[in-house]
Amino acid sequence: MSKGTSKAQLRGSKAGKYQKIKEVEEEEDEEEVPQNPSWIQENFPDPVSMIALVSLVVMVMVLSLLIWASTTGGIEPYTRNGPLDVQLLDTVQDKPPSARSKDKDDLLETYAAVDHIERAVQHGNLVGARHILDELRSSKILTESDIEALRTLIDDAEALTPIVNISECDVTEVMKFVEEKGGKFIQADGTVGVMLADFDQQDQEQPDGRGRGVASLAEAADGTVMMQVPVSSGMHVWAAEKSPTFGKIVKNEKLKSLPALALFLLHESHALASPHRKHICSLPLHVPLPFLWADTDLPADFLAHEGLSADRATVKELVDLSYNLTVPTMLDKYPDMFTASQLTHAKWSWACSIVLSRSLAVSKKGMMGSFALENATLLDPLPQIQVLRGEAKETAFHVLLPAIDMINHESSDELSCKLNLASDGTATVTASPAGLKRGYEIAVSYGDHLCGTRPLNRYGFVLPACPGEEEQSEAPGGEGGEGGQKPEE
Repeated sequence: MSKGTSKAQLRGSKAGKYQKIKEVEEEEDEEEVPQNPSWIQENFPDPVSMIALVSLVVMVMVLSLLIWASTTGGIEPYTRNGPLDVQLLDTVQDKPPSARSKDKDDLLETYAAVDHIERAVQHGNLVGARHILDELRSSKILTESDIEALRTLIDDAEALTPIVNISECDVTEVMKFVEEKGGKFIQADGTVGVMLADFDQQDQEQPDGRGRGVASLAEAADGTVMMQVPVSSGMHVWAAEKSPTFGKIVKNEKLKSLPALALFLLHESHALASPHRKHICSLPLHVPLPFLWADTDLPADFLAHEGLSADRATVKELVDLSYNLTVPTMLDKYPDMFTASQLTHAKWSWACSIVLSRSLAVSKKGMMGSFALENATLLDPLPQIQVLRGEAKETAFHVLLPAIDMINHESSDELSCKLNLASDGTATVTASPAGLKRGYEIAVSYGDHLCGTRPLNRYGFVLPACPGEEEQSEAPGGEGGEGGQKPEE
């Protein structure tokens, strides 16, 4: 801790009283040496003229800078790993070497548009991505090679996506779907209480990776019911058992919850007539889970972080184990229902990333089917591996609930909304103790055990450091992720 500065002390000097002050007056006039006035003195003899000169010089410099900054250029020089790895250039000094520069505002708008294209592709909104691309093409800000690279990205996403005809998807349809299944988003006064939102787009200055979520449309006091979603509207092993085409597989093969739901999700994703189509269209095409990262892309801080690499290996083991126990059998015994292109390892990994990061842990007991929320840790990778190996009994099942599986995580007790599941299977979300205002995010806690990097491998995001782990508060890899299990996320 730095010390404060001492007070100044004014002291008279005794010596000063007795010291003679000597005044020297020069009576001899020194001979003045004539000097030639400079150009500035001759042309700008007074202060006003000098100020005008300085202002003119500054204006010329600014004009020169603007002319230099207005030259056009492609976006590749400003990126690290292709046209979608966006960097925002905040100052002229940030301009990459030997790169032609654009006007700063044009640059920021361009990169924001490219970033929106990438996010739209990740969320499956290919129609929106193409719309933004058309606007960029019309503006002629990007080169033809840039436009072609972005078009290829969108086309590849459409070709590789597990969701058939994804360009026809509308994420907002999930709200109508819930209402069709008996769910409610209506408040006591009859108004719709929630809306879907992209929080990173709203908070562009400090995006935190929350991505899509659910927000309040009106003020709501503590305990106000914000949404109700029946389990019957969701995707889970019980819905799979009731499917006319898929039910026999679950029963005949005695599939466990995770592989059953992953397989059911892929099966329904390829069916335009699926009763779960509107729900599936709301799911992202990418969840930032480390098991999806290539080993060569793992950042050094991730590899150095104690436990993270081991947790990632556990998730990979679960995904591979579930794939090997399920997919070969499906392709061999049910060729009329599945093709190899529908059950690639990449698509299986996508399905598992959805199930892992967005599922609720739910139990169903008794002949009448009494539902209850269970501890989310029962669906963690290690317990699930034990279930698949027959080393542990399955006591909780993965449940994807439309709209609710889009809710992000919140650790604060005051800000966290409450999620409850009635025995009849109705999931209810109520406002947080602090209440909600219009535009506030509706978020729930995925579990009190989550802190620091613990959520990263399952949910794809990091939180403030756990107690005693402040030194590891930085997020490995440098960025957080979208909420996870959506009461999970």
